[in-house]
Amino acid sequence: MARQNRMSDLHGVVRDVVEAHRRAVAALLVGALGAGAVAVVVVRSAPEPATPLPRVVRVTTTTAPPPPIVVHVSGAVVQPGLVEVPAGARVADAVRAAGGVRPPVDLAGVNLAQVVVDGVRVHIPAPGEPAQPVAAPGQLGGDAAGGLPLDLNRATATELERLPGVGPSTAAAIITHRTRVGRFGSVEELLDVPGIGPAKLATIRPSVRV
Repeated sequence: MARQNRMSDLHGVVRDVVEAHRRAVAALLVGALGAGAVAVVVVRSAPEPATPLPRVVRVTTTTAPPPPIVVHVSGAVVQPGLVEVPAGARVADAVRAAGGVRPPVDLAGVNLAQVVVDGVRVHIPAPGEPAQPVAAPGQLGGDAAGGLPLDLNRATATELERLPGVGPSTAAAIITHRTRVGRFGSVEELLDVPGIGPAKLATIRPSVRV
């Protein structure tokens, strides 16, 4: 009888241990599931990583400035002849490059704001001389017949001043030489005129004839 009681008590203890172990395992499983659910929520609620923006690449281009242009400035300026001015320059810039105007002069009929291009002629009229538009490349203003180049034996002092490198004093010297010696037989005879040397003759030669 006593043995049966002891066996019954032992079975009860084993049953209690097994029940306690089962409860502990169940509690662990519930805790693990809860932690997993929390982790899923945290992962789902975390912001997605931002997409990196492409790196800005700065491209610099080097453009060479346009070359200067050559303009023929004639008439009532301090230094008539060929001048260099930047591309896009205006008549006023060309006159300034020629030393400015030679007073007295009337600029009322001159469009100082007109843009000049390579090879044009800008003529600043002397007092009493009619204003002329900016001549196209290759035009210098003509002799008595209106043609080109100028005839050294017919051109007036004003017309001669339109030649590159020829100012009032040189034009007057050409007229004086022509009056004293007679007609020019060749363009090379300009070397006999005071103030005209080989370099200036080379500049004038394309624009004159006899």
